Amino acid sequence: MGKRLIKSFFLPCIILVLIFSCRDVTADSFPKANLMLTFRDVHQSWVVTLLSSEKGLGPWEKREEYDPNGYGLDSTLYSGKQIEESVWDSLNTYEDSYYFLGTYDIIDSEHPVFRWNYFPPEEFKVLLYDPDSGRYMESEIVTAYGLSREFTVDVDEADASVRVHSTFDWQGYFKRLLLTIVIEWGIALCFKYWKKKQWLFVIAVNFATQTALSLGVYIYQLQLSHPDDLLFEKIIHGEVIITIAEGFLYLLLLEKASKENHKVRPFLYSFVANFVSFAAGLVILR
Repeated sequence: MGKRLIKSFFLPCIILVLIFSCRDVTADSFPKANLMLTFRDVHQSWVVTLLSSEKGLGPWEKREEYDPNGYGLDSTLYSGKQIEESVWDSLNTYEDSYYFLGTYDIIDSEHPVFRWNYFPPEEFKVLLYDPDSGRYMESEIVTAYGLSREFTVDVDEADASVRVHSTFDWQGYFKRLLLTIVIEWGIALCFKYWKKKQWLFVIAVNFATQTALSLGVYIYQLQLSHPDDLLFEKIIHGEVIITIAEGFLYLLLLEKASKENHKVRPFLYSFVANFVSFAAGLVILR
């Protein structure tokens, strides 16, 4: 009775989660690249922008004249302030081989995070500007790949030094891991994997495979020069490999702990569980 209740309850819950998660999905809801920089050792307010290696990215482009509405986006900065023409001109006339694309923000010790959430550049320099003194500080060239790009920026205001370091997305990793374990554990119940030992196998296998996938994506993003479309293709390849590997592991572990042995069921479970968790991840964690 208890097993039947769990089975009849958990599957509808998973379906409801997916349905309500997809409620606001539109044709433009596929995961997009975003960029976040967290500044350390900042003791004053700085204007921050990214100088791009390309003259145009989406709505952003190098322009000669100031136009607050020319980019088709709200002129309000993430910090809540408005774009100022004098600041825009100072950034636009900064002499460099890379290009100012018309957007910036303000950071300080209380608000040290800079975000570029729509068409961020893949190759850029971080530029800091102080409107009061007219002082500029510029980083070395930074290359970013993948959908989620997080960096830590160490600022030495005395030496005018700006150093950018890539940051592993631990929060995203644990979100994906928890989501995957919950979904695949629920599907395991639907496949009649009732025993506690089998549940522990599911958790252990997913911990190992998700860690391997996350580290693989992280290394691919940082050490190989591939754009986002190829990165997503590699993620798909990784999911296929994980599905096959988990099928063999479940054949050895889950079926061994069961009174009945099925050669097909572990692979079918691995395919269904990975497909559902991957689809849910695209929707819920987008």
